[in-house]
Amino acid sequence: MGNKFSNFKFLNAELVEALNKLGFYKCSDIQDRAIPLLCNSNSSYIMLAPTGTGKTLAYLVPIFNDIQLNCLNAIIVVPTTSLGEQIFDVCQNIKKVYNKNISITLLKNEYDLKNYKQTANILIITPSLFGKLNSFYNLKTVKRVIIDEGDMIAFDGFDDELISLVDTINCQIAVFSASLNEHEITTLKKLIKTNKIIDVRNNSINTTNIKHYLVNTKHYDNIQAIKEILEYSHAFKTIIFVSNKKNIPELSKNLYKQEIDHLVLHGDLSKREIKNVLENFNLKQNSILISSDIGARGLDIQNVDVVISIDLPNDLNYYFHRAGRCGRFDTYGSSFILYSDENNKKVETLKKKNVKFINLSLTKDGIKEEKKKVLNKTTKHLNEALNDKIRETVRKLRSNKVKPNYKKRVKKAVERVKQKHKEKIIYTNIKKKKQKNTEEF
Repeated sequence: MGNKFSNFKFLNAELVEALNKLGFYKCSDIQDRAIPLLCNSNSSYIMLAPTGTGKTLAYLVPIFNDIQLNCLNAIIVVPTTSLGEQIFDVCQNIKKVYNKNISITLLKNEYDLKNYKQTANILIITPSLFGKLNSFYNLKTVKRVIIDEGDMIAFDGFDDELISLVDTINCQIAVFSASLNEHEITTLKKLIKTNKIIDVRNNSINTTNIKHYLVNTKHYDNIQAIKEILEYSHAFKTIIFVSNKKNIPELSKNLYKQEIDHLVLHGDLSKREIKNVLENFNLKQNSILISSDIGARGLDIQNVDVVISIDLPNDLNYYFHRAGRCGRFDTYGSSFILYSDENNKKVETLKKKNVKFINLSLTKDGIKEEKKKVLNKTTKHLNEALNDKIRETVRKLRSNKVKPNYKKRVKKAVERVKQKHKEKIIYTNIKKKKQKNTEEF
């Protein structure tokens, strides 16, 4: 945690008091870095922070601090109307205790744009509406444009709008994201014409408050694995993620058979149904939620302490967003992956992205932590000898000229080396056993 909001002397005292009333006293790392920069300069920024670290407040505080009531001040661009609704609710909560007659408008579709004529101080929209704003609003008064979940927006057909924005509106642009990679950052820097990057991720999309577990399910089915994880973790609130929403009904049916009550969230639900599910889950009318990756990011899901991934998404960035549903702010969380040979490659990729896994196994006595195998000096020496022999064999077969069936010949040769190595170990063990028996008698 960083500064107290009260330490920022440039912030309006009434706004600080309003934040305190809402329970916000100290800044998270991204708030500590972003708020002074956005308030005290006109420069554009790319702001990168782990999921669940308060990025929304990092840009709303500067917006509310600089608000002028007679014109449009800020535009917040969000990837989905669901996220827009939640940011709208946060704005309304601040407005209630800030005691200023601030106009906040959420435009969900083109009908709203054409028919909702109320003058806005803060405008929340999706990318599809951005290019049409100029016909309905005076954009010359806009001080800043916020692009939330920037990786979902900037590279999903919003490029032209970003270029148009930079060319037509002279204002501060701030892009917030948890998972932009180096290539995307380079592209985005060119699009919004900035070299200013604030990155508090410390090489991780998730906070250090999250523990990552691999659960070797062995011959147990998913339902048994879920039951054991719930018991092992003493979960308060749990989200179970499924990559393919078509698999959700079967999982839900089987959980009900085990008398495990839950809610279901996926993209085929109406906006009203999604809102009701989130409200019920946040109010803890149910403590388990089965969700597609619609619930992995951008939605305000509160007090989750356990996440279970039945499988892994093709876009592994979504795993980090799944895990980021727990361990938010200063709380702690646990993310469990049901591990099998099918997702081994994806797990290895996550390890290369610096995810440190704790290995667990399902047993008849419940979940047990797997102990790392410690190689003794003899075994270590034998393994090194095997690797040396394999390298020597491959080197002998290698040639500057490409020969037919080279790969097959190398494979067979390596297999022969491994087989001889195995026979040698067996012979050594038998010899040791005989020697031991001789000594005993």
